[in-house]
Amino acid sequence: MKINSKLFHKIVKHNISGQLTNFGYIKTKGAMAGGCKPMNDKFFLFWFQCDKWGWEDNWGSSFTIEFQLSNSDEIAGGSLLQRGRLPTYLSDSELEVMRHKNNEVIKTTIGFKQQLQVVTEADGERIVALGKEPSDKPYNSNLDPWFHYYLEDDIHFWSTFFLERLPGIELAIIGAG
Repeated sequence: MKINSKLFHKIVKHNISGQLTNFGYIKTKGAMAGGCKPMNDKFFLFWFQCDKWGWEDNWGSSFTIEFQLSNSDEIAGGSLLQRGRLPTYLSDSELEVMRHKNNEVIKTTIGFKQQLQVVTEADGERIVALGKEPSDKPYNSNLDPWFHYYLEDDIHFWSTFFLERLPGIELAIIGAG
């Protein structure tokens, strides 16, 4: 089943909306799944951002989650006091969970099963020019890894993964801002 960005955001909104209300968030403006929480004279926002290259039938797609603390309730608006993506706020063990799930997703794709990757080598490093390959190296948050999905169940998993970490990330960003 093709999961374009519109369907992706619809699924995420369904998965997270109830819990966000419990956490004191309101919906962000626009079509993207996200939340906004007023905090004194500031706003804490997050939103799910799909891969700009969209859905690939053989490989699925990926997304990231952006966070910001600003003086505006608009995504990327106002004076940004603090901004980052979800992997920046994950521990090494959480990054390992992310890597493991990404590998699991990649292994379910038609592209991986049919070995459709186009791989080259540069400076002794294996580079995937087309497609995806599981990673055997630990993720580094500075490299900005994205979250892969191929099935709706993958989006459900990532929604839960995100919600379980949101309160701690909120504290980390507000404390740094």
